[in-house]
Amino acid sequence: MPAASKIICPGCRAAFDADTNYCSRCGASLRATPAEDRSRKTEPAMTVPADAAEFTHDDSGPRDPLIGRVIDGRYRVIERLGTGGMGVVYKVEHQRMGKIAAMKVLHRYLAADPEVIRHFRREARAVSKLTHPNTVQTFDFGAADGAMYLVMEYVRGEDLGTLVRMHGPQPFARVAPVFMQVCEALAEAHELGIIHRDLKPENILVTHGKDGHDHAKVLDFGLATLAELERVPAERSAPDLIVGTPLYMSPEQIRADPLDGRADVYSLGAVLYRVLTGEPPFQAQTPVGVLTKHLHDELVPPGERRRDLAIPPQVDEVVTRALTKRREDRFASVEAFREAIGRAVSELSQPPAGVRPHATPQPHRLAPGGASTPQERLAREDFDAFERSLRRRALGRMILVPLVLAAAAAFAILWRSWQREKPRTVELEPNDDLAMATLMDGSVRGKIGQRIAADEGDRDYYRVATGAEPGKPRTLTAEVSAIANIDLQLAVFDRNGRFLAAAQEAKVGGAEKLAGVRVEDDIVYLAVLEKKDSAPVPTENLSDEYTLTVRLK
Repeated sequence: MPAASKIICPGCRAAFDADTNYCSRCGASLRATPAEDRSRKTEPAMTVPADAAEFTHDDSGPRDPLIGRVIDGRYRVIERLGTGGMGVVYKVEHQRMGKIAAMKVLHRYLAADPEVIRHFRREARAVSKLTHPNTVQTFDFGAADGAMYLVMEYVRGEDLGTLVRMHGPQPFARVAPVFMQVCEALAEAHELGIIHRDLKPENILVTHGKDGHDHAKVLDFGLATLAELERVPAERSAPDLIVGTPLYMSPEQIRADPLDGRADVYSLGAVLYRVLTGEPPFQAQTPVGVLTKHLHDELVPPGERRRDLAIPPQVDEVVTRALTKRREDRFASVEAFREAIGRAVSELSQPPAGVRPHATPQPHRLAPGGASTPQERLAREDFDAFERSLRRRALGRMILVPLVLAAAAAFAILWRSWQREKPRTVELEPNDDLAMATLMDGSVRGKIGQRIAADEGDRDYYRVATGAEPGKPRTLTAEVSAIANIDLQLAVFDRNGRFLAAAQEAKVGGAEKLAGVRVEDDIVYLAVLEKKDSAPVPTENLSDEYTLTVRLK
């Protein structure tokens, strides 16, 4: 039986079965035609053999090479908190202040385009100006090891999507304060010209505040536009471009019309619909089907969708108006949306005529308990004070010790020249991830040594400078010598970790060779490992070496 095929998503690089049409992570089409790929500036979805799909670099692997590393000389990575369509979120510690923060490391393919990097810096600078307490604060941003990162406030809480999955639909009185707070955070962003574009339950965190009430935090402002720019040339717009999450996307965003704050009103209304009913306003078998329903289908009010929940008509009216397809008929702003939620809360809290008012019991809070200790977390005032102290010290050094600075600069240049990475002739462990690949030139020796895990064998990654230039590709030939008791496999990837070719024809104790591989990047990666499923238990050979040889024409 031939091996099943996999398709690699052109948007987020996730791998799926070949009979899938849409990416379940980001909603991208996996069956785009070449013409569509060119018009959107995307990489076409790649179909690769199932045996080779294991080589596709994905940040969700069992071992994360960033854990324990210090990023940009400032942030020590403690643990991974989660993975999304745009990147991976880590818990980090600021080395100098000893304070905890969250760092979102964007997927490396986003950093392949200089225009995306410029746009990222512009968006991050704008988002860092958001100071509303219901916005997850952004303190710092930059690039390190070929990936872009954002350093944000570390918030202990659960997102709305998780809370609904755990506890089911929520009463309006319980969630209304959360959505009013979200409106306040959005209002500040809209005043600064920032539209979120990707509001969804997963981008709204709920924490247990000091006052004992639920406290909302909105995250990922500005990140959706990076995906847009990564797919579309900066000099033109694209009417066929879709950026956002289909289940919560406004009609004008689907049509790629110019957007204003009312697009966020629609998306937030869709999130409220989901929280109240447990279901999104429109559902279909494919993302395109969902988008079509947003454009054309009549909305079923929450109270009609879930009659068993007794959702009041006042709530139906608020949600229905927020989800009006014509933005001219929606709430004119998030402030108006907030006021409508507040009026509904007030009306529903009034006792019927002739009934004496009594104390209203406090609803169960939505957020879990266990508030974090503020002294442990990095706050904006901490970061600003630290940056000011750095500037003061820098100014003092410039004024008082110019000669020392000049000497230090000269020493730094010499140190960098001494420390510049040089090609190796023997692998440098650990090199079982693309980010830790050993630099080689010509040939290198290595071993399939100690297993990574009980069911995962050793693998060695190497980085090769090809000398290829735009419009001037080169041809690569690679050969790995045999190891007596191991069925070796050899693979090649481009600089972004996308699979190019693999050799796995020989049997146990045989050599593998790849010839005539066209490379267009100035850097490529090679992997040497034991062929998957060739042995019941991954083999360890601590004595015998292989030799990997690479030639370029």
